[in-house]
Amino acid sequence: DSGGEGENVGVVGGWIVDSGGALNYSCLIRNYGRTRTVPIKIEGPGGTSTSTRTIDSGGDYYLTFDAFPGVNVVTLEVEDAIYSDNRAYVYTPEMRQRRVLYLGDDGPVLAALRSISTVAISRSGEYDRFDLVVIENATTDGELNRYVYDGGKVVYVASNASFSPEYLPVRITGVVNESAPLWTRNPVFAEDVHFDEVGVFSYLQTSPRQGSVTIAEANGVPVISYWRLGSGTVVYLGLSSERSDFYQRPEYPIFWYEMINWLTNVPDASESNRRTGEIVRLGDTTLVDAAGERISTNVLLLDRVGIYKFQGQTIAANMYDPIESNLQNGNTLNMGTFTSGETTEKLIKKDLSPWLVLIAAGLIILELVILRRRRES
Repeated sequence: DSGGEGENVGVVGGWIVDSGGALNYSCLIRNYGRTRTVPIKIEGPGGTSTSTRTIDSGGDYYLTFDAFPGVNVVTLEVEDAIYSDNRAYVYTPEMRQRRVLYLGDDGPVLAALRSISTVAISRSGEYDRFDLVVIENATTDGELNRYVYDGGKVVYVASNASFSPEYLPVRITGVVNESAPLWTRNPVFAEDVHFDEVGVFSYLQTSPRQGSVTIAEANGVPVISYWRLGSGTVVYLGLSSERSDFYQRPEYPIFWYEMINWLTNVPDASESNRRTGEIVRLGDTTLVDAAGERISTNVLLLDRVGIYKFQGQTIAANMYDPIESNLQNGNTLNMGTFTSGETTEKLIKKDLSPWLVLIAAGLIILELVILRRRRES
């Protein structure tokens, strides 16, 4: 992919932030050559735009834009030494609205749900019309059990010990009226939440059911957990506004956003945007549209910059390598050379006599020991 006089400008880094519905994408453009004006084109579902930036020799420029659902492409319209780093691809997974049935009072939970642009909230309706049901201390309901077993997703927000439905991943047996630190056991969908900073004033006494997974606990008691029940999933959330300050923390709506995405199988944007050189294991042998060609494989090597499509999934792969993009000062990959010619031999002399003396002494001592044992016997 080389073609130039050694000078190069390229996209050497990229970062994405999921802002709900679109990805906020930033990339670093670095100039390894003389000062030059770089035309930059952005193409994608949001339209096409072109701008120019003058980047000093050895200088950087940060480009930021919203990448809408689908394939977005950044192109540096220059002729330089390396073509591969003149393009960066960003894939934003399609984000259809998730239908959520909320059964509870107005409060922090409802406010968090309303802050998520990809969630459509209803306060009533048949369970099977929704992707997710969020309940605050609802009574046991046989219809809800069937909804879960048939593949439904439920989040149960508990604040009192009055009810302990059988579909929960824990058994609620009482209340512990004392503060406790929170510990993360299995982050699952909550890796961005600092549970150790959450204040817990009191908590429900619970015991985990077999097959459940504890996400966070207080004094060994599950306060957030989940399990698979039939074809569905149930999350137990014991951090109500009456018992903790979790709802006051900036991570609270993020927690709900990530939990809903996890429960409703929204693709992780980081899984859809990779670097070249990574390997994706596909399981079965699969046809892959791989950056301009079609291949059949069960282990996909992302060896070129571009878009890969397989099994209904899309992955964008980018170079993002400031070392490989830098051709200055001889920073190129030296593959080595094979030479034919004369071989040389070198004779190394080393005096081994001290070792021979030690070996001889050892043999003499061993012989004396054997003779002594024979006399004693």
